[in-house]
Amino acid sequence: MDSERAERHLRLAAEAALRRARTLPREAGQVRPRDVLSECLGRLRGIATALVSVGAVDADRAEAIMDEFQAALSARHLHAMTVRPLPVGRLLPVGRPRPAAPARPVIRAAPATGSPRPDAEPAPSAGIPRVIPVSRMLRLRDGDVTGELYVMSLVVTATHAAAPAVARIRRRARDTTWAPAPTSFPPFGQITAADDRETRYHVGAQGGGLLSRWTGHLNIQPGPPAGARWLDLNAGDDASVRIDLTGTTEVASAVIEPLSARPGDQLLENVAQQILAAAADDPHLARQAADSTGDTVRALEAAGALSPLSPAPGHLATVCGRLGIDGHGITARPTPDLPEPWLSVLACYGRRHRHTVRDGTATVAVTLPELNGARVVLAGLHTLNGQTYLHVLGCGWPASWSARRFGPGMLPAFGWWLQDDAGHWHVAVQRQWTEGPGGETFVMLRVVPPLGRETASGTLFVTTPEQRAAVRVPLSWWAVP
Repeated sequence: MDSERAERHLRLAAEAALRRARTLPREAGQVRPRDVLSECLGRLRGIATALVSVGAVDADRAEAIMDEFQAALSARHLHAMTVRPLPVGRLLPVGRPRPAAPARPVIRAAPATGSPRPDAEPAPSAGIPRVIPVSRMLRLRDGDVTGELYVMSLVVTATHAAAPAVARIRRRARDTTWAPAPTSFPPFGQITAADDRETRYHVGAQGGGLLSRWTGHLNIQPGPPAGARWLDLNAGDDASVRIDLTGTTEVASAVIEPLSARPGDQLLENVAQQILAAAADDPHLARQAADSTGDTVRALEAAGALSPLSPAPGHLATVCGRLGIDGHGITARPTPDLPEPWLSVLACYGRRHRHTVRDGTATVAVTLPELNGARVVLAGLHTLNGQTYLHVLGCGWPASWSARRFGPGMLPAFGWWLQDDAGHWHVAVQRQWTEGPGGETFVMLRVVPPLGRETASGTLFVTTPEQRAAVRVPLSWWAVP
């Protein structure tokens, strides 16, 4: 990989963007700010992010070039527009999902009595988090609001514990006009946590909801010590869930193989995953995901991260063509020889009558072996209203892999494919993410096409810049929220 050529390509792209800014449509002699942001900043940001993702350009260097570019826009008065300089990593693509803002805690457990003792056993090692299947329902009541919280599992790290969950919310009174407003935190009352030693813990929540549904995870701080036997989650009125902490967590057996492809090939596969998943929601979102992909291809070739003979650009052009997407800028000739997972997902879009899946919540408690120094924990899966989400906790992910730097769905370093027990393929992409107090990353992956209760197991393929791991994931469906 040639870092010097990569930086030169980025600077030449910035100069071209400055020239392009002068040709944009004008209103009363002024360039419309939205045109500058989408046509100039957006395209240059995509190039910078691709080069940083494959390690061709240092992130700080790319941010400096973006700052210089925005300053040049202002200096040339393009035009009566004030562009506040921001690092490239904090600029999100126009029209793409933004990171979920950390939700405020809904609960604070009473301090004091039974706080952790100095002689308590240390928390589990930071190297391997524990994941404990729970699969229990906790009834909730808070004034006129009632509902159920379906707790999938409990993940215990060195600093805290987290319980992925899905909640169903409704009003107790028979008021047909009532509907809860969209919220980032569940509108129910106090939940407390205590262990067998009468130690009490702070409990909060992070997630999101729409109308009568909420999905996310409970944060429990600090993490239960190694000697604790059980942990109770209480919602008052004798509503509680007891979680057994005495079980052991084993690292799943996985087939891990090194990747021989160049970094650019894997990055373009991740771009294809974003396009395929976006097409399940809205063709317009798929077009946005594919916008200026040709710029990315040329940048990767200039940096030596993508071979001129690579089939990946042709595969991307084929996907765009079959989804009716134009304007992507890829000059490679489309090829019908697509990888099997891509063909399987595309076939789902081509069906006139798509299979309807049954909603449900599945128990998943799998810890993967270490991948490039990072840990991945699968902590639950649920399907609601025909949409499937896989709950994942990552520990020790390098900063360049974090969703905070590039935004969810912005050329992530992890690639996710899942093959179900019927042989059909599914793509999984980041949709929501939050960061834990110990530096962990909680991610909700959207699985497309969705999985239903008839799926008993699957094989998950996780790809990093250097390795690919395949692990069998059993699904034990236990509730319909």
